[in-house]
Amino acid sequence: MRHFSYKFNKVYHIRPIDYLIRFAIKKAADLLLKGLFSKEAAWNVNIKIHYILVDCIRNIWNISSYAYQNED
Repeated sequence: MRHFSYKFNKVYHIRPIDYLIRFAIKKAADLLLKGLFSKEAAWNVNIKIHYILVDCIRNIWNISSYAYQNED
Protein backbone atom coordinates (compact mmCIF):
# COMPACT_ATOMS: atom_id res chain seq x y z
CA MET A 1 0.00 0.00 0.00
CA ARG A 2 2.86 2.38 0.72
CA HIS A 3 4.15 1.92 -2.81
CA PHE A 4 0.78 2.87 -4.31
CA SER A 5 0.51 5.89 -2.03
CA TYR A 6 4.02 7.00 -2.93
CA LYS A 7 3.40 6.64 -6.68
CA PHE A 8 0.00 8.34 -6.48
CA ASN A 9 1.49 11.25 -4.56
CA LYS A 10 4.38 11.53 -6.99
CA VAL A 11 2.09 11.64 -10.05
CA TYR A 12 -0.83 13.71 -8.73
CA HIS A 13 0.96 15.72 -6.01
CA ILE A 14 -1.71 14.83 -3.45
CA ARG A 15 -2.08 11.92 -1.05
CA PRO A 16 -4.72 9.36 -2.02
CA ILE A 17 -6.78 9.97 1.13
CA ASP A 18 -6.78 13.73 0.51
CA TYR A 19 -7.86 13.11 -3.08
CA LEU A 20 -10.77 10.93 -1.92
CA ILE A 21 -11.83 13.47 0.69
CA ARG A 22 -11.81 16.31 -1.83
CA PHE A 23 -13.70 14.15 -4.34
CA ALA A 24 -16.41 13.38 -1.76
CA ILE A 25 -16.64 17.03 -0.68
CA LYS A 26 -16.94 18.19 -4.31
CA LYS A 27 -19.68 15.63 -4.97
CA ALA A 28 -21.51 16.71 -1.82
CA ALA A 29 -21.16 20.36 -2.85
CA ASP A 30 -22.75 19.51 -6.20
CA LEU A 31 -25.62 17.85 -4.35
CA LEU A 32 -26.04 20.99 -2.25
CA LEU A 33 -26.38 23.01 -5.44
CA LYS A 34 -29.09 20.60 -6.58
CA GLY A 35 -31.11 21.50 -3.48
CA LEU A 36 -30.30 18.78 -0.98
CA PHE A 37 -29.80 19.70 2.65
CA SER A 38 -26.29 19.31 4.08
CA LYS A 39 -27.38 16.25 6.06
CA GLU A 40 -28.72 14.54 2.91
CA ALA A 41 -25.67 15.48 0.84
CA ALA A 42 -23.33 14.16 3.54
CA TRP A 43 -25.24 10.90 3.75
CA ASN A 44 -25.07 10.45 -0.05
CA VAL A 45 -21.27 10.64 -0.04
CA ASN A 46 -20.98 8.36 2.99
CA ILE A 47 -20.16 11.06 5.54
CA LYS A 48 -22.13 9.97 8.57
CA ILE A 49 -21.86 13.24 10.53
CA HIS A 50 -23.01 16.15 8.40
CA TYR A 51 -21.13 18.70 10.51
CA ILE A 52 -17.92 17.27 9.04
CA LEU A 53 -19.18 18.19 5.57
CA VAL A 54 -20.12 21.69 6.73
CA ASP A 55 -16.67 22.17 8.26
CA CYS A 56 -14.89 20.86 5.16
CA ILE A 57 -16.83 23.18 2.87
CA ARG A 58 -16.04 26.10 5.16
CA ASN A 59 -12.33 25.18 5.23
CA ILE A 60 -11.96 24.50 1.50
CA TRP A 61 -14.05 27.32 0.00
CA ASN A 62 -14.19 29.67 3.00
CA ILE A 63 -17.99 29.84 2.82
CA SER A 64 -20.83 28.26 4.79
CA SER A 65 -22.72 25.38 3.23
CA TYR A 66 -25.92 27.45 3.29
CA ALA A 67 -24.25 30.35 1.47
CA TYR A 68 -22.66 27.91 -1.00
CA GLN A 69 -26.06 26.36 -1.68
CA ASN A 70 -27.68 29.76 -2.27
CA GLU A 71 -24.89 31.16 -4.45
CA ASP A 72 -26.00 32.51 -7.83
